[in-house]
Amino acid sequence: MAYNEWINLAERFPNFELNVFQIMPNHMHGIIVLSDRTTVGATLAVAQEQKELNRATARVAPTIADIVGAYKSIVSNACLQLFMSHNKTMGKLWQRNYYEHIIRDERAYHNISHYIINNPGK
Repeated sequence: MAYNEWINLAERFPNFELNVFQIMPNHMHGIIVLSDRTTVGATLAVAQEQKELNRATARVAPTIADIVGAYKSIVSNACLQLFMSHNKTMGKLWQRNYYEHIIRDERAYHNISHYIINNPGK
């Protein structure tokens, strides 16, 4: 479930690109790449909407927090359905927060992606 829903995030969020990731038994690591693909389309859609509805609206591209929150929610709901189908109670699935780090250069990307790829061996 965790793997499939991570893969499906690219369909749900047009500004989201999958990169290196690893799902472990009790945690996961992943690099999320956000692009500006939705900015022009969203701006045009908002402009058209404002014209038609004559009111101010704004669409903002999803943030890392939006994407991680959606992922946690989707996986939690899928797990809950599985547990309920077996008449079992599900405990807490996710920690409250997550660790976020901006990758600023190629060297940092290389180090972090190497860590993610090799994490299962540790």
